[in-house]
Amino acid sequence: KEDFPKGYYRRGAAYLALGRTKDAMKDFMSVCKLAPNDKDAREKLKHCQKQVQQEKFAKAIGCEKTKPLSQIIDVNTMIVDTSYAGPSYKTGACTAEFCKELMEHQKQEKTIARKFAYQIVMDMIELLKSSSTLVDIDVPEKG
Repeated sequence: KEDFPKGYYRRGAAYLALGRTKDAMKDFMSVCKLAPNDKDAREKLKHCQKQVQQEKFAKAIGCEKTKPLSQIIDVNTMIVDTSYAGPSYKTGACTAEFCKELMEHQKQEKTIARKFAYQIVMDMIELLKSSSTLVDIDVPEKG
């Protein structure tokens, strides 16, 4: 029945429970038109409108352009120029020897290849993600 607010309300509540917010919003709008003094229906309508707005916002910012570069970039496709003569970094192999070579290379005011710089940053991101954010430290009383 088109003029049965209770039916729209119940179906709207069911849609909301199923996560079909847009359908629920339509039904709660119908309830509000048929029963303008129904406070509960108005609250549910506001809830639906807010949720639809949040979904639109999440969809708008959830594109490739807004993802962090660390999630998009493929370091393996980067090419190191054949004329590059600096230290070479291999993923997961930040050795003392590599660090010394890198320091010497930078002392000569030379830059590291972009691929190796990205590999170092990507490894660091993974290291930080795997580490705990809070660590207990025992400080001796005498400092």
